[in-house]
Amino acid sequence: MKKYLERISESEKDMAVFKCHHAQYKFAKAYVLGKTVLDAGCGNGYGAYYLSGWADRIIGLDISAEAITYAHARHPRENIRYVRGHCALLPFHDHSFDIICSFEVIEHIPDYSGFLAEMERTLKPGGMTVISTPNKRISFSPGKTSANPYHLHEFSAEDFKDLLRPHFRGVTLYGQKGSEKLKEVFRGNKFKRFLAKIDFLGVHRFLSEKVYEKWARILGFAIQKDITEDDYFFVDSEIDTAEQLIAVCKKDQ
Repeated sequence: MKKYLERISESEKDMAVFKCHHAQYKFAKAYVLGKTVLDAGCGNGYGAYYLSGWADRIIGLDISAEAITYAHARHPRENIRYVRGHCALLPFHDHSFDIICSFEVIEHIPDYSGFLAEMERTLKPGGMTVISTPNKRISFSPGKTSANPYHLHEFSAEDFKDLLRPHFRGVTLYGQKGSEKLKEVFRGNKFKRFLAKIDFLGVHRFLSEKVYEKWARILGFAIQKDITEDDYFFVDSEIDTAEQLIAVCKKDQ
C-alpha cells in the first residue's frame, strides 16, 4: 500500500515531500515580512518557525494536541505562539491577521467552506491568504474517488478558484511543479527498472537503504536525498499540469 505522509516534520527532511512542503513556505516568505501571520494547520511547527524569521509575529494553529506540544518543545521563538484549535472555527477575533498561510490542509477539513469564511473573518481589511492543495487531476485522484484515504476533498484548478472567489476579491493561482530530476525519482529510475526486469523473485525489494544509495551513486541516478527545494518551482501558466496548486488571495479593504 502506498504510504501517505500527512503530518510532515524535519525528521523527514531527506524526503521529497518535505522539500515540496518547505518550498511552499519559502514561496510565502515574500508576503510575511513584518506582518502578523497565522499558520493554519501548522502541524509540528517547522514551517511557522521558518516564517518567524521574517514575520513580526506568528501564531501556529493545529487541531492535534500532540503536534502543538511538539512545536512548543522543538520550535520555540519569542515571536511565535502555538495554539490548539480547529481551522473551521478559528479562536481569534475579527481582523486579527495581515497574512494567513495554510499549506496542504484544506483537503483534510470537512467544512472547507467554513474554513475559508473563518479566514476571511480573521484577516484584516486588505489582508492576504496563501493557501495550497494538491491538484486533483495530477497528484492523487484523476477519477472521482480519492486515492489518498486522508483526503476528504480534492480540487482541480478551476474547482479551487471557484471555491476561493466568493471569499476574496483577488485570487491569483499558481502551480507548483518539479524538475526533471524529481520526475526521475518518482517515475522509477534506471536501476529500479533494471532490477525489475531481471529479478523475478523480487530480491531487489530487500536492499537496505545504504546499499541502494551506494548503487545509486555508482550508476548515477537521482534518489530522494538528491532532491532540494530548488527542484520545485512555481508557474502562473499551464497550471492544470501542476501537482500542487497554491493561491494568493486578497481580502477587500
